[in-house]
Amino acid sequence: MDLVLPKLSGLDLLERLRHRRPDVPVIPMSGYSPEHARIEELVREGVKVLHKPFSRTELAVKVRETLDRAQNKPS
Repeated sequence: MDLVLPKLSGLDLLERLRHRRPDVPVIPMSGYSPEHARIEELVREGVKVLHKPFSRTELAVKVRETLDRAQNKPS
């Protein structure tokens, strides 16, 4: 999901999703600088943010890592 959306902040959407379905893997992405305050906050929480622009290979690696991490979480 993009962290900047037209009607709802991607960060707000992420919080709603975490509340309702904490088991759903999400890959937040942003074109903003990694030093942006809210993005820094996510990174401190351990969220892996994909920074734009990115290549298809970078996206594929991030998807694989995210799915592997979700699969290995204890139930």
